[in-house]
Amino acid sequence: MKILKFFIAMFVMALSCTSCLESDLEKLDTYDGCDITAGYAWYRYKGTDKINASGEVQVIQKQLQRTGQAIDNEAATCALTFKVPTNFTEKEKADVNINNIVVAVNISTASVMQPVEGAPKLGVPADWSQPHKYIVKAADGKSKIWTISVNLTK
Repeated sequence: MKILKFFIAMFVMALSCTSCLESDLEKLDTYDGCDITAGYAWYRYKGTDKINASGEVQVIQKQLQRTGQAIDNEAATCALTFKVPTNFTEKEKADVNINNIVVAVNISTASVMQPVEGAPKLGVPADWSQPHKYIVKAADGKSKIWTISVNLTK
């Protein structure tokens, strides 16, 4: 019985010293893309209703209609044009302006994006009256500095 336990223990130890991570690594994708593929914008405002027991005012977010998108991967520019949709109330239409919209973009798989030169973070209300620069870093280490410009029509 001791010999059987010894062989089982040796077998388990031999298996624990091997690694499946060393096989077929050359077949994994390296994800070298550092591009912007699409852009979106929203208008965010405080509603009149309070939410839950916190007493905080409800934040309402409505998507703006994209009417133009010019993405140039060579020049690393992304020009987005949006308009206020017809489902906005007159008050909402009056309050929406280029200085308080939320912009977001899709980027290449496995890449990350960061603002540069004082650009606002994406996904928060910001002033888009001027173009902003962002660096997109691919998983393989390549990077590209993009300029995003936004135009808003009502």
